[in-house]
Parts: sequence; structure tokens; C-alpha cells
Amino acid sequence: MASSENIDPKTRLPPKNPNESRVLRAKNKLGFINGTISKPQDATEPIFEAWEHCNDLVISWLQNSVSSSVKSSLALVNDSRILWLELQDCFAQQNGSRTFQLKRDLTSLSQGQDSISTYFGRLKILWDELTIYDPIPICDCGKLKVLNDRYDRDCVIQFLMGLSDSYSPSKDQIMLFDPLSPLNRVFSMIQHQERQHLMLTPPSNSDLMAMMAKTNPSSSKPA
Repeated sequence: MASSENIDPKTRLPPKNPNESRVLRAKNKLGFINGTISKPQDATEPIFEAWEHCNDLVISWLQNSVSSSVKSSLALVNDSRILWLELQDCFAQQNGSRTFQLKRDLTSLSQGQDSISTYFGRLKILWDELTIYDPIPICDCGKLKVLNDRYDRDCVIQFLMGLSDSYSPSKDQIMLFDPLSPLNRVFSMIQHQERQHLMLTPPSNSDLMAMMAKTNPSSSKPA
């Protein structure tokens, strides 16, 4: 099995990476890693050669998804299901530290000088990765809706907490809603306020000079 010391932290393949699963599902190969398409016991079976061909394809895709050091340590694994499980085992050792890092980054992330859409996009990237390492449990009971609602509420609060102080009145108003509005709705409200603010704010001297230079480029050339 590959050692976690060989894992390149810049090249991660999370154990439940939805992108990998999506690619394999699109190519009708997901069963090779989840165990539903097992290797034929008899090499004389008509499907044996086809299974080996598909198995080799999946192994190649998985190995190309990790760093060269991890790839070399798993070079002798010739079963895609076993390779997937070993990759899960390797990268699961990093889940705790990566989850901690993601939650720390989310706590410290603020809008700063970014636009609302840029700030929201940075949050979305962290949220999406966090759901890979720390997914919401799946169940058929009514408690799942409670968990999803709580997660959505936390995302709204996180988004509002990182906004610039100029949005404080809007944040206070939104927090009065019970229940809180959905995240997409809150994002649209704040983005609408951003547009209004930009329309009412006169351009700075530097902006005016830049506009003049664009409209009259010859004036900026030396005589």
C-alpha cells in the first residue's frame, strides 16, 4: 500500500471525489471502483477480455489523477477496485488536516477589495471542497432536511460575516428574517446593493485620468 509520506499535498484525490465518480459514471465505468462490476472468475468467459480492457482504462485514469510519487508506489496494482480502495486509504489520512484547514480558511475569509461575485466565488470553492472531505450524511428520514437547512443557514451567515462594513445595514436587515433567506437570494440582494452603490459613487481622479487616457491616447505620448 502507498505510504501517506509519498503523497504530494498539491495533488489530492479525495476518497469521495465527485469529479472522479462523475467521469467514471459518464463512461459507464463506475462499477469497477464501487464493486458492482467484479472480475469474471473464468478466463474463458466471453466478457473476460472486455473486463480486463475496461479495468486497465480505469487504472490508467486513476493513476493519472495523482502525483508521480503516488503513481509509482501503486504501479503494481492491477485491479481498479483495489487501487481505488488503496487511494481512499492513503488520502483519508489527510482528511482531518484538510478539513481543519478549509474551516480555518472559511473563518478568516473576508471580502476585502473584491467584488461581491469574486468574494462569493472564493467562498463557493471552499464550501464545495469541504463537502467532499466532510459530507452531509445521507438518509431517508426527515432529519436530513434539518441538516441541509442548518448547512444553508451557516453558509448565509458565513457570507454575511465576511462582507465589507459598508454592507452592515443590509446584513442587519437580512439577519432579522426568520427563517433566513436562501443563500442565492441573499447573494442577489447584496449584489443588487453593490450595483446601486457603484452607480451612486462618483469616479475617483485616477479613474477619470484612466478614462481620459483611453479616449485620447495621443495626449499621453511625449511631444
